[in-house]
Amino acid sequence: MQRKEDWFESWFDSPYYHLLYQHRDDLEAKEFIHRLMQFLPIAPHSNILDLACGKGRHAKYLHDLGYETTGLDLSKESIKIAQEFASEKLKFVVGDMRSFDLQEQFDAICNLFTSFGYFNDQADNIRVLKQISLHLKPQGHLVIDYLNPNHASISESAVIKQTIEGIQFETQKFIENQCVCKRIDVLDGNEVHHFMERVQLLDLNWFKKHLHESGFEIQNTFGNYFLQPYDENSSQRMILIAKKKN
Repeated sequence: MQRKEDWFESWFDSPYYHLLYQHRDDLEAKEFIHRLMQFLPIAPHSNILDLACGKGRHAKYLHDLGYETTGLDLSKESIKIAQEFASEKLKFVVGDMRSFDLQEQFDAICNLFTSFGYFNDQADNIRVLKQISLHLKPQGHLVIDYLNPNHASISESAVIKQTIEGIQFETQKFIENQCVCKRIDVLDGNEVHHFMERVQLLDLNWFKKHLHESGFEIQNTFGNYFLQPYDENSSQRMILIAKKKN
């Protein structure tokens, strides 16, 4: 029996994904990386893994700050774009966060911009944490930049229509089966394509429990990219800084 394709396998490799999100806020991402690395006690020239790196913008910023950086992503198309940034101390590889094996341990691993909780099976989230632990040095740091599941912005929204380079997009966000979902309908000439984004609504208690079971202790929890304290009701983000215990 053929395995059913996960939503992110088709969507992240689609040219429509890159077109729809081509104007993401690079300045916000760059400033966040700068604040984050000022906060973390990580020595200059340490090696860092950007897990689910997408097109490599965060990995590039880490490299620009002097860190030896590896970016890993399941999307071959995203890695192809990221390779434009590659250099001796900045490399990109295709891999699945549930099963990757880089034969290397890192001083820090970053999982940024809501790149967690994509899976239908909760066990897959645990597999990701186990793989992170295997690839992190003792006392190494893990950063998970995740959505705040309680924030009002994830609730159901109106349909948004936009045309980008002659291609029509209709998107709508909604909650289903404890996931925040976004339906993406694409009209390209006479062709209609349907995609879906789906992220599980995992709360802080979930992360505390499963990070602890995977060998981590949460050190800090921030609520936005300015690294202000997390408030479960009002914060836009849930940014976790965890440390591997041994």
